[in-house]
Amino acid sequence: MTETEPADHALEEFSLLRERLKSGVRRVMEVNRKHPHYVAAVIMAIGCEAVGRLLTAMDGESRAPHDIFVRELVRQYGRFDDEMGQDIFDAIRNGIAHRFQTKPIELKDGRQVSVIVN
Repeated sequence: MTETEPADHALEEFSLLRERLKSGVRRVMEVNRKHPHYVAAVIMAIGCEAVGRLLTAMDGESRAPHDIFVRELVRQYGRFDDEMGQDIFDAIRNGIAHRFQTKPIELKDGRQVSVIVN
């Protein structure tokens, strides 16, 4: 086995994943019903989790499910720190996937913030 084979395999897997995610989001947004963007958001969160797993398989670096979402989608806007990015990931990924609505984020003082996908 050459050194390029694992990288080639990872690139193939990433390309397949990317096309499936793009196709899934595109098809969901074509649905003529209320709030298809919530399903698109959970697809993106799950996709970030899958990319993290693929990268972990390639380089052995340990990644949490939210790492790619925080680093590539949230952090680049500079409005939220990593902890808040993780809370947003959890609200979208675990909220929508398991409750069909975003999960509230509980603040340190006990108040809750709702995440709205638009």
